Amino acid sequence: MNNSKQKIESDKINQMAEKLAEQLQKGYSEDFKSYLKVASQFHRYSYNNQMLIFSQMPNATKVAGLRTWNKLGRRVKKGEKSIKIFGRPSIKRVVEKEDGTEEEIRFGSCPILSVFDISQTEGEDIPNSMQSLGDEGLDLYVLLKEKMQAQGIEVTEKALFQGVQGVSFGGKVEILDSLDGNNKFLVLIHEFAHEILHKGSENRLLPRGIKECQAEATAYIVAASFGIESNISSDYLINWGNTAETLKSNLTEVVKASQLIINCLSSADSQVPDNQPSEEATA
Repeated sequence: MNNSKQKIESDKINQMAEKLAEQLQKGYSEDFKSYLKVASQFHRYSYNNQMLIFSQMPNATKVAGLRTWNKLGRRVKKGEKSIKIFGRPSIKRVVEKEDGTEEEIRFGSCPILSVFDISQTEGEDIPNSMQSLGDEGLDLYVLLKEKMQAQGIEVTEKALFQGVQGVSFGGKVEILDSLDGNNKFLVLIHEFAHEILHKGSENRLLPRGIKECQAEATAYIVAASFGIESNISSDYLINWGNTAETLKSNLTEVVKASQLIINCLSSADSQVPDNQPSEEATA
C-alpha cells in the first residue's frame, strides 16, 4: 500500500518536471519562476518535496503536520485537504568512510506524510523566527562576503569589463564596485553558487549555459528567501535543459547550493514551521 502511495507522489513530481521542461522549451518561464519562489520558501527541503508542495499548492509559504500546528496554537480549518510529502527513510545505519569519519546512511521506503500550509489553519499568530538583517541588500552582501572570506574565498570589488557584474575563479570572486546594495548581494550569491557548484565560473567541465542557469536560479531562491526580488533573466531559464531529467538534475544542484548559502546567512536556528526539516516534514 505504501509503495503505491509513493508511486503516486513520484508520478506527481515527474509530471510537474515534464510540464516545466516543456514550457521552458517553448520559451515560457513564468511557472518555473513560481517554482523557484516555492523553493525559496522551502529551501531546506529536498527537490522532491519542493516539487510536491509546488504541484499541490503553488502559493504555500509555511507547512507543518497537524500535531505541530496544534502545539503552536493553531488548528487546521475544517475541510482542508492535506499536502503530501515524503518523510525520511525509516531505516538507517552508520558506516565508516575511508578517511575514518562516520556517515549515516538511510535506506528503505520513505513514508508519505500529510502537512498543511499556514493558510489552511487558524489560531495564534506565528512570530517570524528569521532575524532581520536589515532592509537593504547591502547588509546581506556584507554578511555573505564575511562568511565567504571566512571559508577562504577572496572577495574584492573593482571595475570590470563592460557588461560584467561579477566573476569567480575558484577561491576568488570579483564584484563590480559600482553596483547598488541589492545588486551586489544578488551578484555575490550568483558567484558564490559558482564557487560551490563549479569551483569558479571559469571551470570548463560544464557548459557555460548550464552553469549560469544553476547560479542564477540559486541567486533567485536565496534572495527571495530574504524578501529581495530578483529580475531573473528568462534567457537563462529557457536554456535550462531539454528534458525533465536534465531539469531535475540541475534543480537538485541548485537546492544544494541554496541551502548552503541560506544557512551561511541565517544567524539563528529557526522554529518549526519555518520550513526546516523535522519529523513531520523532511526528505
